[in-house]
Amino acid sequence: AAGAEVRQRSIIRSLADSVIIIDERGLIQSFSPSAEKTFGYAAAEVVGRNVSVLMPAPDRTLHDAYLQEYVQSGWATAGREKMVLTGDAHIVRPERETIAMRKDGSIFPARLMVSEVDTGSDRFFVGLLSDITQQKRDAEELRLAKEKAEEARAIIAVQKRRMQEELDVGRRIQLSMVPGRFPDLAGTSVWGLLRPAREVGGDFYDLFQTADDELWLCIGDVSGKGVPAALLMAVTKTLIKAFATQGLSPGQVLTRVNDELSTDNDS
Repeated sequence: AAGAEVRQRSIIRSLADSVIIIDERGLIQSFSPSAEKTFGYAAAEVVGRNVSVLMPAPDRTLHDAYLQEYVQSGWATAGREKMVLTGDAHIVRPERETIAMRKDGSIFPARLMVSEVDTGSDRFFVGLLSDITQQKRDAEELRLAKEKAEEARAIIAVQKRRMQEELDVGRRIQLSMVPGRFPDLAGTSVWGLLRPAREVGGDFYDLFQTADDELWLCIGDVSGKGVPAALLMAVTKTLIKAFATQGLSPGQVLTRVNDELSTDNDS
């Protein structure tokens, strides 16, 4: 028997969780080394004292009443069993979260499991308590990370809608600049079709005839997408047509257009 008791005490001392044993009056009978580390009390400071010393208000003042209610319900009676099964038992539950208080008065979240032991002559309650401060902190960080992820997704969705709206405007600008009428040249049929991709705003072509009966065909691809590319395409097309009517060669026209577009353009 002595050897078994030694082994039991050794197991209790080696547990990472705090082990606290109280009697029917709520007085602490055993306080494990892990409990000493968790609460900051030496076992000698709390053994014999009411376990409520480890609780903040309002549990500190209510615990004794809960304990007596449970004890007076009758040992191993149907009434007590019902209290446990329905969760009305404030003392014995399979597992619950609670708030505990250290010697310095600081409080922390804890997971508590309590079981009752009947030795025949005495009745005890064995509490197994673990500090879940880090788990709570991790859970809160995870919750905040999820909130930030949701916010980021919402922002991205708004940006995508705005980008799509801009692309749609650019596409309409692009299509509005496509020639609808084609030059009528003797012995020649001229026709063109622009079928832009969904997200393109800078592709263009143009067909026009100068006063000298020259047929100009322009095909271009402006870098970029959306409204800026479409507007640059429109300006480029206008400049080409304007310079082409001045009797310049294609090379001279493109040089003039390039000079105009590059003026005050740092890029």
